[in-house]
Amino acid sequence: MSIKELAEEKNPYIELIKEQEDKKIKFIEEESRIIKKVQELEERLKYYEFWKVGYGKTGLPNILAESSLEEIEHKTNEILSGISDGMYIEIKGQKETSSGDVKEKILYEIHSKNSPVTNYKSYSGGERQRVQIADIFAFNKVAGKFNFVFLDEVLEMSLDTNGRSQVVDILREVSSDCGSLFVISHTDSIKDSFDNVISVQKVDGVSTI
Repeated sequence: MSIKELAEEKNPYIELIKEQEDKKIKFIEEESRIIKKVQELEERLKYYEFWKVGYGKTGLPNILAESSLEEIEHKTNEILSGISDGMYIEIKGQKETSSGDVKEKILYEIHSKNSPVTNYKSYSGGERQRVQIADIFAFNKVAGKFNFVFLDEVLEMSLDTNGRSQVVDILREVSSDCGSLFVISHTDSIKDSFDNVISVQKVDGVSTI
């Protein structure tokens, strides 16, 4: 028996020492495994942070939304220029707060060379009517083709004779972008402006075509 073996045999703590050394080895191995796992998670966290920003309020969805809003704004103003006297709209997709944060809020403003007012509700019925018509067909251009569009009484009292004429002209111009365009009106004078007319009469509470 060697001196080392003899020493180990006589040492009452040799088993305890070996046990602790085995635990130390396992601890080092576990520590190494945990460090490697933490490094992997840190790399994944960078990936998730990238996409969190990329798909956050200032990321890709916002870029797409802003792009769509800009296009809707452009198309609306393009149509509005033909049926109004110097009116145009402005659409803003986000608002920055006093703290510097970005707040999701669509701001819709109307501008006119004849008025400093930007609130939609502050304009006359005829002016709002023009904006509504321009919006409908601008959205159709940007968001996709509608199969049909119903315009209920868009040519009534809120528009004067000249205003109705302008709207009819723009409706004829943009009608090719829709599958079918139905204009509901009580104004007989506009009948000749359209290719087809469906007359509905109401007698004793019963409507007939």
